[in-house]
Amino acid sequence: MAMTLHQLKIFWAVAQAKSYTKASKILGLAQPSLSQQISKLEEELGSKLFDRGFSKINLTDAGDYLYTKAEQIIASIEEAEEGLKEFSGNTRGILKIGMLSSVARNILPLTMQLFVQHFT
Repeated sequence: MAMTLHQLKIFWAVAQAKSYTKASKILGLAQPSLSQQISKLEEELGSKLFDRGFSKINLTDAGDYLYTKAEQIIASIEEAEEGLKEFSGNTRGILKIGMLSSVARNILPLTMQLFVQHFT
């Protein structure tokens, strides 16, 4: 089975918090569930992701690599979600304008200003 986005978000939160307890509070999930998902992820990837210490946990080299990738993936997903919200709100699209340059100099700046004010 492949790594899921849910597992990746859990891994990222645990890595950020350096604690299962803190990550469970942030995510609103039970700590045993987080531990189970991380163990499952480590098993699926065939790599240990965390060195577990007494008071906090640290990333292994594999964990550090995955953390860097997870940040990029999560940021891309958030960016895509925000971009798609613009489409659903009809605030994003292509505007094509055609006019004579002599008219454009006088009319276009004010027209564009009004357009931007109306749609932002």
